[in-house]
Amino acid sequence: MTANVRRNGTLLLLAALLAMPMLSACGGDADAETSGTVATKQLRLTGAHEECKRVDRGSTLSLEDDGNTIVIDTGSEYGDPSGYLCVIEQLDVPSSITAQMDRTNAMMGVQQAEHNGYEFSWSYHPDNGVNMVISDTRATEG
Repeated sequence: MTANVRRNGTLLLLAALLAMPMLSACGGDADAETSGTVATKQLRLTGAHEECKRVDRGSTLSLEDDGNTIVIDTGSEYGDPSGYLCVIEQLDVPSSITAQMDRTNAMMGVQQAEHNGYEFSWSYHPDNGVNMVISDTRATEG
């Protein structure tokens, strides 16, 4: 009986997967598809903020601009970097950018980078710590 259930379940799953492209080709549910895109845009930074505020022991993170911007302020070189590090990980920021962030010093001023529809600007000073603004540039696209 288990083999029949497994075989029937596999056939149902296979049938569902095969039907999906056909539904898309026929128009499918365009509103659901559009809603999913809008929801994804709205949740890109909101999701990272929600996840990371749990580990943000220094209250260094704030979500601004209706969820389209994360502002990070560690307060000083002794500020807790947990929230900042979590956001960087959640957004899957590549090493090419994190290496730039890591080597920023007080004499360099504000630095900038872009990745995956995010715009990063940051500075560092021992008295102020890391100050960073991450904006979702896709949210402003029409």
